[in-house]
Amino acid sequence: LREAAACAVKNLSREDQVNSEVLGRQPQVLQRLCDGVVEGGGALRGSALGALCNLTASCAENRVGECYSPSLLRTAVQCLSDRDEDVRVHSAGLLCNVSAAEGSDGCLVEIGSQSQVFERLLGMVTEGVGDARVNALGALCNLARADVNKCRIG
Repeated sequence: LREAAACAVKNLSREDQVNSEVLGRQPQVLQRLCDGVVEGGGALRGSALGALCNLTASCAENRVGECYSPSLLRTAVQCLSDRDEDVRVHSAGLLCNVSAAEGSDGCLVEIGSQSQVFERLLGMVTEGVGDARVNALGALCNLARADVNKCRIG
């Protein structure tokens, strides 16, 4: 049931700012999706990552709050090396979107402190195609706004 709900939110929020704003304001939607990423596995994690990526792409309000959770950010970074291409694309997209938020300096430092985040993103830029490459490059550009991350990127 959780997987079906996450998949429904992912599909409803795809390229639709109105749906993303409405869904993001619903009680517990963002929190439950974050929980699905952190606690779930397989298809639930993939659908929840896709939903969060979509919700944060078209609605700036959805980029803060629950999406700044250290456990969510840590899991998203780990998912950058997942075997599933969609999981990698959505993880990079979520990191790109969340790191683009106004006042996200703490988030930038948190993401940048994660083990192998820059290596994984750079790997996606050099070896990835399409959305994987675009999302990874966007995440790197946003993360480089923090001086400490500029040193980490090299």
